[in-house]
Amino acid sequence: MGTQLPIAIENIDLANAPTVYKKDGLNPFIEHIKEQVSGEAPDLSSKKGRDRIASLAAQVSRSKSAIEKPGREYLRHLKSLPKVVEAELREFVNTCDALRDEVRKPLSDWEQAESDRINSHKQRIEHIKSYMDESHLTMSTLLINNYIHELEEFEPNSDFEEFEEEAVAAYAKAKLFLITAHQKQAEAEKQQAELEELRRKEAEREQKEREEKIAREAVEAARKAAEAEAQRQREEDQRKADDEKL
Repeated sequence: MGTQLPIAIENIDLANAPTVYKKDGLNPFIEHIKEQVSGEAPDLSSKKGRDRIASLAAQVSRSKSAIEKPGREYLRHLKSLPKVVEAELREFVNTCDALRDEVRKPLSDWEQAESDRINSHKQRIEHIKSYMDESHLTMSTLLINNYIHELEEFEPNSDFEEFEEEAVAAYAKAKLFLITAHQKQAEAEKQQAELEELRRKEAEREQKEREEKIAREAVEAARKAAEAEAQRQREEDQRKADDEKL
């Protein structure tokens, strides 16, 4: 009894190929081919014997080709599958992603609007906090007062929604910072003005003293000049008197 084949060689195709071209799946076919060509003693003494050997070898080749050809087609089919699967998966993934984005769009739009709303409140609060700049401490009271008026334009209200409490706290802190800076600068400007007034008065006093000294020196110089002139005149009169006596 010969080897029972799962499928006749001539009936192998892509539909049943997976049952043939698998681990040890071709072993029955190999046994079948062996059975077809074995059992005969080779006769090389005659042309008929030699032709018989050649015919049996050719029969093995035909059986090999008959099994190899659909196997090669099946292999090419298997090699093309990854590209098909990849293309199908790509289309599937892209379609699902687009569907996901479409389904989620209302939520995504809401999340973006919510993010923009929150960022807007936070930016406004940061702007209020920016008035607590250390550089304001050295500015004039006029400039600081301008900043106070600017800050008052951003006084928080219910527009800040859930950030109102944080905004109110930042505003109060910034305004206190500017008011304190204004008070300190006002005191510094007052002290500077008093110092400049003292310097002005001191300069006036020194100028007055210089002028008085110059006046005294002029009076003294005039007195000495008068005395010298009087002395010269007396000496002149004495000389004339002496000349007359001679």
